[in-house]
Amino acid sequence: MILNILFLLANLDAWYLLLTANIQKKILFISFYIVILQGNQWKEEMKKILVAEDTESNYLLLSIILRKEYEVYRAHDGQEAIEKFEGCRPDMILMDIKMPVMDGLEATRRIRLKGGTLPIIALTANAYDSDRDKAFEAGCDDYMAKPIMAPALREMIKKVFWWVNIMPCGTFPMFRRHVFS
Repeated sequence: MILNILFLLANLDAWYLLLTANIQKKILFISFYIVILQGNQWKEEMKKILVAEDTESNYLLLSIILRKEYEVYRAHDGQEAIEKFEGCRPDMILMDIKMPVMDGLEATRRIRLKGGTLPIIALTANAYDSDRDKAFEAGCDDYMAKPIMAPALREMIKKVFWWVNIMPCGTFPMFRRHVFS
C-alpha cells in the first residue's frame, strides 16, 4: 500500500514550502520542497551538492546518480572544494578523502574553520573503523565506503537533508554524529 500526502507549510507571495510524506511498506518517507511560482509555471529549487572527487569515473558515477534530483558541482581536489564551497554555496558536500593537492579531511577541517555548517559526507575506499573515526574527527557528518551503491547513497543524502531541515541552523553537524553513529 502506498499513501501519499502533500502539506502546504508556508505560502509567502510567490514561493511555497511543501512537505510530502508517503508510506511504503510501513516506512514513512518525508520530503521538503521549496517551490517558486514564476508566472503560471512552478519551478522546484534543486539543492546543490558539491562532489569533491579527483577520479573522473567516480565523479561520473556520482553525477549520474545525483543529477536528476540535485544540482551537481565538481571539485578535483580539496583546495578546489574549499574555493567552490565559498563560491557556489552548496547545500551538501560529498568529499573524497584521498585527493591530490589537499586531501578531503584537511579540506573538511578548513571548511569547518570557515564556519561551514553544511553536511559533509566522506567517501573513501578505506573501510576501516579508524578511517571512519578520522572522518568524523575532521568534521564529516557521515561516511560511506566505496564502491558507492546508488540506493544507499540516495537514502543517506535524503536522511541527512531531512535532519538538516528539522534541526536549528548550525546544530546539525554536532547532532548528527550522536544520532546516526
